[in-house]
Amino acid sequence: MLPADERERLLSSMVRRSFGPRELVLEAGQPIHHVYFPLHGAASLIVCMRDGEMTAVGTVGNEGMLGLPLLLGAEHSHAAGIFHTPGEAMVMSAADFRMETSPGGALVQTMQRYAQGLLSDMCQLAACNRLHPVEQRFCRWMLATHDRVGHGAVPVTQEFVATMLGVRRATVNLVVRALENEGVIEHQRGVVTVLDREGLEARSCECYAIIRMQYESALCVLPASAYYPSCEDAGTAGSVNTIVVPPRAGLSAQMRPR
Repeated sequence: MLPADERERLLSSMVRRSFGPRELVLEAGQPIHHVYFPLHGAASLIVCMRDGEMTAVGTVGNEGMLGLPLLLGAEHSHAAGIFHTPGEAMVMSAADFRMETSPGGALVQTMQRYAQGLLSDMCQLAACNRLHPVEQRFCRWMLATHDRVGHGAVPVTQEFVATMLGVRRATVNLVVRALENEGVIEHQRGVVTVLDREGLEARSCECYAIIRMQYESALCVLPASAYYPSCEDAGTAGSVNTIVVPPRAGLSAQMRPR
């Protein structure tokens, strides 16, 4: 999305790094020293409570970045950032990022549009976590991770997924077994393989489609109004699961599993 000359200049101040599963790259409440632009793999933004409980409040892949608070003038992140699958990212120092974004330009405009997508993502997740059953939320989370990993095998444990969804591991185990029995996924030690992508989408709530289209609308200038259920129809039969997802384009070419 950047002009070629600006892209080349930015890349010259970045290094390419690999990350392992559960590798922490942003610590909540601590200064942000680097920003991360994932190339592949999936990362989570996590909020931790004083009693040790935690939950995911956002997923980041090759559509965005970790360290976004720097764009808004903040020095710290409220959420921790962790790669929940193996991945790679282009890494830039906080000082270089501030220098590149201080005069404005294409990078700032692109990051602002991504920030809008991430804010919409978090709003939708807040509603989803309050209103939708665990199986739908599990499918939504798996689809978002599957998009960013780029292939059918997603290296995550049931315990980690339970943490991300804010539920008990036994609850996730029941969901996994049910989806395995239906032939939608296959689970082996530390790996969930998506066997039936369309089946997984059908069992997810509408939040997956809405969140995906929010990013596409923000970053690819696609209309978003068609992807939202009308509040006037809330509570009517079938209203929440009748969102029409148009053919994937734009950002989808990057995020869709290959």
